[in-house]
Amino acid sequence: MDLVQFGELQKDVHLVAKFKSSSKWCNRITDWIKGCGKKLALASSSKNSVRVLEKVNLLQLFDCVVDGTMISRSKPDQEIVEKACQWSLKS
Repeated sequence: MDLVQFGELQKDVHLVAKFKSSSKWCNRITDWIKGCGKKLALASSSKNSVRVLEKVNLLQLFDCVVDGTMISRSKPDQEIVEKACQWSLKS
């Protein structure tokens, strides 16, 4: 998955997280991604993304969550995406 695809997926997942009723769609797309042997990370500038994902029962879908508590430069800087990609290469 390249950075453009990762960014597009991040936007989609953010929208899904806003609408808990859409979690079946989110489960299907994440199952497909993982079925292709890919890891799934969420990059969010929010400092409470883990809490939000837990509340909408979506946290378990991600192998890694990189959020605003782990970066020094916020979006549109690419630091958050780079950290998520570095994580995926390590594990």
